[in-house]
Amino acid sequence: GQDCNVCEECVEACQFDAISLDGDSDCAVVNEIMCMGCGVCESVCAVEAITLRREPSKGDPMDIDEMASRP
Repeated sequence: GQDCNVCEECVEACQFDAISLDGDSDCAVVNEIMCMGCGVCESVCAVEAITLRREPSKGDPMDIDEMASRP
């Protein structure tokens, strides 16, 4: 992983408000309680600074596309 470049793409992409920027360390911080493990942040990060940590207790990551296609 690279260093965060504080572009805020992940903050804007997160549908769960689980990411904020830490002013002290100048990098994105994930609130793991609010994180639903969708992985959107990982896919929008240009410098690959953010990686999705799987939380076994939450089961498999949600598939947003699959959820959107449900009636």
